[in-house]
Amino acid sequence: MLSENGLGNNIKKLMDEQEISQFRLSLAAEVPQSRISNILSGRVKNPRVATVSRLAKALGVTVDDLLSDPVDHHLRA
Repeated sequence: MLSENGLGNNIKKLMDEQEISQFRLSLAAEVPQSRISNILSGRVKNPRVATVSRLAKALGVTVDDLLSDPVDHHLRA
C-alpha cells in the first residue's frame, strides 16, 4: 500500500532524477502546474486516474511505478 503522500514523493524523486521542473512536467503531461504542486505537497490525496497516467507517461514510467511504495525501478531509456 502506498504510504502517506507516496505518490507525491515518487513524482518528486523522478523529477529530481530527471532534473525536470514542475513547469516542464506540467507542459509535458498537459496537467496544470497547480495540480502538480498540490499532488507534491499532499493537498491532493487521490488524483484522477487520467492525471496519474499523464504524469507517468511524461516521466517515462508506468502508473504502477508511480503508485509503488517505495519507488523501486530504473528509469527507462
